[in-house]
Amino acid sequence: MWESYADPYNPFLGIIVPIKEPTAEGVATAIQGVKERFWESHQADKDSFWVYIVDEDDQGENAGKVLAAANWLFHKVSPFGEKKDKGGGENEGNHGNKDDELGNGEEKEKEDNSLVSLWPEGEAREFVKTVLFQVFGMRAKSMTRPHAQLSMMFTLPDHRGRGYESSLMDYGMSKISDMDVEALVEASAEGTSLYEKYGFRTINKVIVDTTYKNGRPGFLWRKMAHECRGKTTWWMWKPKPSDGVLYTPGMELPWEKE
Repeated sequence: MWESYADPYNPFLGIIVPIKEPTAEGVATAIQGVKERFWESHQADKDSFWVYIVDEDDQGENAGKVLAAANWLFHKVSPFGEKKDKGGGENEGNHGNKDDELGNGEEKEKEDNSLVSLWPEGEAREFVKTVLFQVFGMRAKSMTRPHAQLSMMFTLPDHRGRGYESSLMDYGMSKISDMDVEALVEASAEGTSLYEKYGFRTINKVIVDTTYKNGRPGFLWRKMAHECRGKTTWWMWKPKPSDGVLYTPGMELPWEKE
């Protein structure tokens, strides 16, 4: 994952993999930590499925090396529960504010919380909360029904353009057809054309707002904002296969009916 997200560099990598020491050893320690955290999260989540494409041609030290992978989440029951009345309005993502809820009601997304917990209390943690809420907050508000989610997908730079990601998508689409559920992916610019081929359409474009609303931000906030400012995520969705339609602008969406 690190090698794939670093070429081209994805600004969110610094949030996912916080590096405490800017040395080769520090990077290696951070990467090992995120590997362990992702695996622990996967083992604790019965809805999580990792799919790999490995190198079977190389008989040397790279034999069995992962060339591409995807993490699919297949939720027979939504992890976000039923949609609740927001009452006081939407959370603003903790731009220095006291309210630290990241999701809908009392539920907080496990992924977001695990990322936040990697950062010490203070400005950096508040920045991470702000970004994660903007990028991932729509899940909790919209996907309160059974659904599938492509949580992550990547291919090593030297192995792109070989159809690996299409194979990983085919696996997910087969499961989605069997379950007959909606699906979503929070996409980067590089992935949108592939996802469109599989019936996903953009519902919303999330452009990260790094504005600090309470006074003047400190050094850490400004440094992290410099990397993430203007980063765009395409929130893409596809209806249940049994609906027999693709999303078109103006269509009433399931969460708008609730």
